[in-house]
Amino acid sequence: MGRDFGLSSDYRARLTRAVAAARAARAEMGSGQTLTVPRKRELRMVIRMGDEAAAVLAAEDHPGRANG
Repeated sequence: MGRDFGLSSDYRARLTRAVAAARAARAEMGSGQTLTVPRKRELRMVIRMGDEAAAVLAAEDHPGRANG
């Protein structure tokens, strides 16, 4: 009883880095520079992973809101 089952600090740091990478990917996508199809695909994947990481962090910060 009383044990904290939250995210480890290492996992939280990895999620935070994923969110930051998504932010950078969005900036690159919106920069107006010409991007190759593979690069666009890579950036979309980074953005998707960052969005998922942000959702995990938000659920951890507000556990009662995880399902709505």
